[in-house]
Amino acid sequence: MTMRTCLSAGLVLAALSCLAPDALARSAAIILDSLTIRIYDSAGVTPNDRTAALKTAGAILSRADLDATWIVCTPARDGRPQPGCDTSPASHELVVRLTHSSPTAEDNSRAFGYSLIDATTATGTLSTVFVDRVDWLASTGKAARADVLGRAIAHEIGHQLLGSNEHSARGLMRETWTADELTRNRAEDWQFSSAQRVALHARWASWGMGRRAAARDPRSAFGS
Repeated sequence: MTMRTCLSAGLVLAALSCLAPDALARSAAIILDSLTIRIYDSAGVTPNDRTAALKTAGAILSRADLDATWIVCTPARDGRPQPGCDTSPASHELVVRLTHSSPTAEDNSRAFGYSLIDATTATGTLSTVFVDRVDWLASTGKAARADVLGRAIAHEIGHQLLGSNEHSARGLMRETWTADELTRNRAEDWQFSSAQRVALHARWASWGMGRRAAARDPRSAFGS
């Protein structure tokens, strides 16, 4: 299943073509770059909660001028893979998996997830979100499960796009989230900072679009 959470760049451009030049200049910032994110859900999130969570994540990304297209893959039924899930992710796709944590005696972490970052290229390859830990905080903070899950997904996508596992002191990319913060529900706690939004868009414009171009070029499959 794929789901667009906001207008594609092409549709926005078509609409803007009808505007006066000064209005076009003022509206330039709303033109979005499209990125495809594949979600592997092995945690059994209900379709309604998953759809709401991806809507929340998409809204957060859209504020960085990024238009998310989601490909949702759940365990195959009758051995038949879902459309779009029967092939390996393309080089330009981001991947997030939803799963449950496997706590051990040595693991007291309440981290909601983690992202694998290629240290050589400083690009993200895979993010994992622990749905049971998201559920625990949502319940403790009396917040909607889908909202917290969507924020966690956007947080990990932020790590992939920024190419770093570093955290900020405040905003969506801070390391620790508390039940009190969920209860207060201040908008600035659940958004990328202005600097991060600029960096996210610039990073995707550079390596994300390069990945997409390489995927379209048949020569990219062979050595030079």
